[in-house]
Amino acid sequence: MHSFLTAITDIGESAVLGAITVVSVCYLLAARCRREAMALAVSFLLTAFCMVVMKTVVWGCGTRFYFDTIHSPSGHAALSAAVLGTIAVIMMGRLRGWWRFVPALILGSLILLIALTRIWLGFHTPVEVVIGLGIGMAIAGLIYRALIYRQPVQSFGILQWMLWMALVMVVLHGIRLPVEIWLHTITSKHICPVLG
Repeated sequence: MHSFLTAITDIGESAVLGAITVVSVCYLLAARCRREAMALAVSFLLTAFCMVVMKTVVWGCGTRFYFDTIHSPSGHAALSAAVLGTIAVIMMGRLRGWWRFVPALILGSLILLIALTRIWLGFHTPVEVVIGLGIGMAIAGLIYRALIYRQPVQSFGILQWMLWMALVMVVLHGIRLPVEIWLHTITSKHICPVLG
């Protein structure tokens, strides 16, 4: 059971989601879906930026707000909600009828599983996961409204796109970037002394 939970949570790694974003942006650009490609790239970059700020400046320096249980909001939950959520809405815009809900069901379930594994494996508290999900979903929603809403979605092959994403997940499974360690080092040595 532990290995299954780890396999699911690893999909939320920044290395995996970053690679999925790069591959997906390239795929969308090749399909002449420039607006959708830009939406996905901005969604990833903006969410990553927000999480870096929150993990360093806000919580990294010991700042606490309403809950003492918040030490580090879940970057896995935020990035998966932003990236996979944006991918889901792009795919939904291409499909018709009840088929348009299939990407939302599959990717929405994956987002939820990634978020739950962060709690089950003890990496984050429920509040930290909810904060991460909220940030990711809010950014995905804003990007959707700004770049995709009421715009015709260009034609592209969803099945081929999903196969490319699955290949990235398999190839990069288990690869973890030491982002938390880098952020902790930068925060403790450079940011906290300036702020404190």
